Amino acid sequence: MNLLAYASAAITLAAPAASNVAPPRVADIRAWLENGDPIRAAEAIEAWSNGPPPRALVFDIAVALTEQDAEPERAEALFHSLAVEPEAGLLARDAAANIGRLRFVSALGTTDATSEPAATGPEDPAAALRSRAAKLVSAERAYRAALDFDPNDTEAAESLEIVRHQLADVLESLRTLREAEQQRQQAQQELANQLQDLAERQSEAANNNAADSERRDEQDRASEAAQAAAQPTDNEGEQSGNQEGQPESSEGEQQAAETESEAEGDALAESLLEQEKDRREERAAQRARMRTGGTSAVEKDW
Repeated sequence: MNLLAYASAAITLAAPAASNVAPPRVADIRAWLENGDPIRAAEAIEAWSNGPPPRALVFDIAVALTEQDAEPERAEALFHSLAVEPEAGLLARDAAANIGRLRFVSALGTTDATSEPAATGPEDPAAALRSRAAKLVSAERAYRAALDFDPNDTEAAESLEIVRHQLADVLESLRTLREAEQQRQQAQQELANQLQDLAERQSEAANNNAADSERRDEQDRASEAAQAAAQPTDNEGEQSGNQEGQPESSEGEQQAAETESEAEGDALAESLLEQEKDRREERAAQRARMRTGGTSAVEKDW
């Protein structure tokens, strides 16, 4: 039930539960107030059936509830029943001012209007500030209503300025929170972008490493194939080893063969020279015979 509905219900004149039950008297209600029982007095006023209840008594009950911090919503409802009555005069002004005080105290989260706002605990800070701002706006309206009844009410005017300063601080805190939240979201987005960029670069580096590794493997395979092609077979290795192992043992034989070949060449050359010498001598003898006029059969055959 909201405050206005509660106020209407509180002030509605209810019929007695039974015809033989006498309604409470003003003196009884005053006695309950003096004995420190404003809740019983409030219940009696809410059940009042002898016409409108006395305004001063309603006001005193609401004040007593406020002072004891007992059921502030019920106290506000009683004040509101007076504040909406233009005929209530100064009581309407004071009732509106008290509504402002109740709402201001509720906004601060403390029963002392001069205290600092209470800690919000684990509640969402932004939500707590918005709730406080709404209560401060409501308190501001109540104090302005009090000043509408009496523009010269300095206490209400001072309270209104305090409320407005508190409201300005709360709105500034809300703005700071929004900016911090925007910065946090921006930082998170930048971090997400950096992580995405890092992931892409790591993926690209992994792909490049894989390509480089594949190229190196291909180069290694090509190098191994080239080495295998250049390496001699086992038989070739044995022949090469035999040839490399025999140069010193066959070198003398090779020189002897060369000497023998040279000797044979020299003998052949001498034989040819002797044959040429014999032919020259034979030709010289033939020419000599020709000059002397004689020709032999040998010469004719030649």
